[in-house]
Amino acid sequence: MRAMIMDADSHLGMALADNFSEVGHEVLLHTRTANQSELAIPGSELVVAQDPVEKLEDWFATRATPDCIVFNLQLKDELSLLNHDGSIEELISQLSDDLPRFLRELQAFSLLLARAGRGIIWVVIQEDSAGYYVPIPVSSIASKARIAAIKSVAKEVARLGVKINAISIQAYSEQLPMSEWKDARDGLKAFALKFKPIAVNDIATTICTLSEVPNLPIAGMVLPIGIGMAEFNI
Repeated sequence: MRAMIMDADSHLGMALADNFSEVGHEVLLHTRTANQSELAIPGSELVVAQDPVEKLEDWFATRATPDCIVFNLQLKDELSLLNHDGSIEELISQLSDDLPRFLRELQAFSLLLARAGRGIIWVVIQEDSAGYYVPIPVSSIASKARIAAIKSVAKEVARLGVKINAISIQAYSEQLPMSEWKDARDGLKAFALKFKPIAVNDIATTICTLSEVPNLPIAGMVLPIGIGMAEFNI
C-alpha cells in the first residue's frame, strides 16, 4: 500500500507515518512549510507545498497513485474567538480560509484516486467535548463543515471505487502534560463513561488497520474513536 499523510507535522501525523511504515507500506509525508527534516523516517518521502493541489500533477507524474490518503487533524481554536473577548471577524476569516481550501484539496485528491479506480480517504476531525474542560483547541464549526463536505463528495466518488470517511477522535494524551489531565479530572466526569485520554499511537494504529481492510464496507461515515465520549458532540 502507498499511503499519503497530509499535514504530517504533528504528533498524530508522525504516529501515522510510523505505523504505515512499520508494517511495510510506502509513505509520502506532506507539510506546508520547509525545514521539516525531522519528519524524515525510514520508508517515507517528504514533500512540501503550501498549496498541494498545485503540485498534484508534478508529484504523481513520476509516482504511483496513493492507495490511502489521510487528512491529518487541523488544530485551530474557535472557542477563544467565540468568548466575550474574542473576535468574530477573526473566526469568520479563519473559516473562510480553511473550508474552501479543504474542499478544494478533498475534491482534487478524490479525483486523483477516482482516475485510478480505487482508494481510501480518511479525514481526521476532533470530538470537541474535552475542549470545554481542558485547554486544547476546539474547532466545532470547521469539523461539522468538513463532515458535510465529506458526505457530499463521498456519494459522488463511491461509485468510482473511492471511499471517503471522517474519523472523529477524542482528545489524545500527548496534547497536554499528564498533570493537566489529572487537574481536570472532576470536570471530565461529565462524560457518560469514565473519560480517559487515548495515546496518539493507538489512534494511528487503528487508522492503519482500517486502511488495510479489503473492500472496506464504509463510505460517507463518521467513525468515533475514544473512551467515554459521545458518538459525535452536537
